[in-house]
Amino acid sequence: MKIGVIVDNDLNDDVRVKREIKLLRNGGFEMGVLCFAFDGKTYPDAVPARVQRIPFSRKLQGWLFGLINTFPLYEWIWARHIRTFILSFQPDTLHVHDLYMSRAAFLAVRSLNKQIPIVLDLHEHFPEAIKTFDWNRGFWRKLLTRPDRWAAKEGRYLKYASRIIALSGSFREDLLARHRFLDPGKVFVVPNVPDLETMESYPVRDLSSVGSSLQNPVFFYFGVIAARRGIFRIFEVFKQYLERGYQGSLLLIGPVDKSDRARFQEFLDDPMIQPRLAYVPWIDLSELPSYMALADVCLAPFSKDPQHESGIANKIYQYMYGGKALLVSDCKPQEELVNAYACGLSFANDAEFLNGMIWMAEHDEARKAMGEKGFKAVKETLNAENIQKDLEAAFL
Repeated sequence: MKIGVIVDNDLNDDVRVKREIKLLRNGGFEMGVLCFAFDGKTYPDAVPARVQRIPFSRKLQGWLFGLINTFPLYEWIWARHIRTFILSFQPDTLHVHDLYMSRAAFLAVRSLNKQIPIVLDLHEHFPEAIKTFDWNRGFWRKLLTRPDRWAAKEGRYLKYASRIIALSGSFREDLLARHRFLDPGKVFVVPNVPDLETMESYPVRDLSSVGSSLQNPVFFYFGVIAARRGIFRIFEVFKQYLERGYQGSLLLIGPVDKSDRARFQEFLDDPMIQPRLAYVPWIDLSELPSYMALADVCLAPFSKDPQHESGIANKIYQYMYGGKALLVSDCKPQEELVNAYACGLSFANDAEFLNGMIWMAEHDEARKAMGEKGFKAVKETLNAENIQKDLEAAFL
């Protein structure tokens, strides 16, 4: 069977899509990909598939995507390119990534009068996620982008798909409860568990030049630096932790949302936090194990909302692979995970977050045992090799 993957990014940094392509290729499927090539950039081979790229301006892509609810040119452009891709690759099934791409794929298939199933892979609870996007802030921007329309459009866009892949069991149940027309037998669960072969290929480098400035325990966060990800919650609770007289450092890695840069800088300049903070704006994923080796506790302070309750982020499993104890907010899927595998603590509010930091600082051996349990869970159960059949089932 030939599977055509449709994804509206430049693929190479999309961990979930690359992992799924590899798993499906290992399962004997022939894979083709249609994605972007931004601003004349040259891309190395990243997946075992035939990759067809659409040359495009990243800035224009952002504008067109933002205006999709006002003027759907973005969908029309994609429909035309998907149509050409179908004619050239001749896929038996389309694997379309995220809700907003389903109509473009449907229009392309319909224009060819073909019967090609669409497997829609939902990376997140998109109608909720888009409300938090940086470029939706402000009255006039919201007037143009109309993010609230996605809640009403979700059901229609789900209907364009033959089968659906959800991030977690709880998200699957939420979809089935909200959209009664969905056939439970056609909604599959594929979590963001890591590809062990890939993770094991990353060398652990000596980062003593960074680590020498850090005071144990080191609280670590990896990912987008933004209010929507709870980053300021980390700062505020960490200040209370220091005020209580506890030792420790913050190690943060990730790009900062444009609208949050001024507030982030205020915390970077805070005289209490500044000596206890190391910030790295960006690393390649292959460097993550090296930085996790410096950490003692890994943080995921996401707000408890429908978006963050749709699944477990890649970083949670990556933290576990790094053998570190987790301190996470009580979003249902990640709270259930740390409880099931005894690999960390969860918190419902800032007071519990602070108590969690203190507990981690005071219980060194128990904290290390949590990290070991998380690593064991990933090695034995929570890995891509163990979900390959679940993924394949969506295409059979």
